[in-house]
Amino acid sequence: MDDRATIANLERRLAESEARYRLAVTDGRMGTWRWDLRDKLIFGDAAFLNLWGFPLSNEPRGLADFTDRMTPQRQAEMGEMITRAIAASESFDGQLAVANGPTALVCVRGSVR
Repeated sequence: MDDRATIANLERRLAESEARYRLAVTDGRMGTWRWDLRDKLIFGDAAFLNLWGFPLSNEPRGLADFTDRMTPQRQAEMGEMITRAIAASESFDGQLAVANGPTALVCVRGSVR
């Protein structure tokens, strides 16, 4: 296989993988996010922002924007979960009750890098 055919094959496989990822995220009603611990800013895609009741924006948000929308009990649980994950540089997995209008349960999963 020549280089052009190899590149075309890799591009096709990447496009197929991207399409599967988008389908899983969309149909699973999942949002993706990144938390910059150094600058204390959270960046989220449209689905993530929608889960939290925020309008679509490319601007990052602070942690308080999200914790203010949680029940007090879930705020404390999230604080403990995140503190442990950061201290140990490990993954975390939990559920948060978002009180933005009717309370919704949001599952969170992430890792510290």
